[in-house]
Amino acid sequence: MLRNGENAPQFALNCQDGTQHTLEDYRGKPVVLIFIRGEFCPTAHKSLHMWQNFYGSIKGLNAELVAISHDTCEVSKQLHDKYTLSYPIFSDTDLVISKQYGVYIDTYKEVPYGEPALVVVDRDGQVAYSVISSGPKGLPTPEDISSILVYMSIHGGKY
Repeated sequence: MLRNGENAPQFALNCQDGTQHTLEDYRGKPVVLIFIRGEFCPTAHKSLHMWQNFYGSIKGLNAELVAISHDTCEVSKQLHDKYTLSYPIFSDTDLVISKQYGVYIDTYKEVPYGEPALVVVDRDGQVAYSVISSGPKGLPTPEDISSILVYMSIHGGKY
């Protein structure tokens, strides 16, 4: 897992509508990266819905929110549409980005996957906060990280 103050690994990933985005696209604003296991995981469904309910607050603090899954764009689109998400789901099908962010686990039941994780990247691309969870519970809620985002909003996107 990445440590606070480290440069967040750059990425170029396709989102649920097939368009490609990079971390650099979010430069100048904090961005919350939510790593989810994928459509098969009930915790991922709850997480996507929970973060959607907090999305307006995140935008109000001049921050961005994205989810990163190892599902295909097509499967991510189904999830995106099911929960009427206002934020994108990026597809990391080969788990390259999950590996770079330290959330990749070799295999679970003979299937490679990434652990649920949350990373807050500041306006300059540095990690401001990161946490990984190996179980279905344990990741911070939006309310838990709201103080970080408020602080960053007051300090121009830095933590």
